[in-house]
Amino acid sequence: MPEELPYLLTADPAFALRSLRPGHLAEVFPSIDHAGLMSAYTLWGDLPRYWELAEPLANDLEAAVDALIPPPSGTPHGEAVWLLREATPLATALQPMLDYWKCRRTG
Repeated sequence: MPEELPYLLTADPAFALRSLRPGHLAEVFPSIDHAGLMSAYTLWGDLPRYWELAEPLANDLEAAVDALIPPPSGTPHGEAVWLLREATPLATALQPMLDYWKCRRTG
C-alpha cells in the first residue's frame, strides 16, 4: 500500500456491512406513516447512528434537522472526537520530535 495514503484509508475492513433498507425505519419510528418513513430515509439514509439520534424527534423532522445536522463548518456527531482518539497513538509517538524542535527553536 502506498505510504502517501491518509492514515484512515490504510485500515483493512474487518467485515463488510450492507446498507439497511428503508423498511427497517419502521422499527425505529413506529409512529410515522409510510410517507414520513420515506422522508426520514431520504434525510438520514442508511446511517443507523443518525436514526438513533433522531428517534426522540421522530415526529418532527424539522426539529431533528435543526438538532442533528451540523452547520457547514461543523463536524458530524462524535466523528471528530473519534478521529482524534484514533490518531492519539500516532500523535503521542511524535511528541519527542516536537519537543526537540521546540527546544531548538527557543534555544
